[in-house]
Amino acid sequence: RALLKKEGTIFLHIDSRMHAHMRLLMDEIFGENNFLNEIIWSYQTGGRARTYFPRKHDIILFYAKSRSYYFNLKGAPMERAQSRSNHMKRGTDEDGRTYRSIMSAGKEYRYYDDEPAYPGDVWDDVSHLQQKDYERTGYDTQKPLRLLERIILCSAREEELVCDLFAGSGTTLAAAAGLNREFLAAKLQD
Repeated sequence: RALLKKEGTIFLHIDSRMHAHMRLLMDEIFGENNFLNEIIWSYQTGGRARTYFPRKHDIILFYAKSRSYYFNLKGAPMERAQSRSNHMKRGTDEDGRTYRSIMSAGKEYRYYDDEPAYPGDVWDDVSHLQQKDYERTGYDTQKPLRLLERIILCSAREEELVCDLFAGSGTTLAAAAGLNREFLAAKLQD
């Protein structure tokens, strides 16, 4: 917390085994009022269970140091085709652009297919890394580059510092460098 600037944010990636403990610890350190989101990263890969429901998600806790934090949702666009349409009516406007629309309180809201959508707090559009994925470095808990890029794009401006104090595979650093952010990393010796 002391390392973060006033506008800084922190993302903590954990699984269900440590979620409750880490949520309480983060509330204590950053304050309950600085909790912003619990992001569910949902994926289909991994093992199958027979004695309980298969665990197919991880949790990313998102906190700010203060209420004057930086966040840019438009920095993390998705293709509209990947977002749910919520049974909206499809249409084409006078310029030939396709859209989905919904009526609410007598007003029509249009969502054009060629405009980006933005993620909510359930991310099911980023796949878990497969065993033979080209990104794979051999580190057991490596995260996909696309996952880290989304986090960095919405939370750090160009040339700002991105810090990963548990930089196992180096994916956060690769994402930061590719997005023109400064980076700092630490890795515990195995």
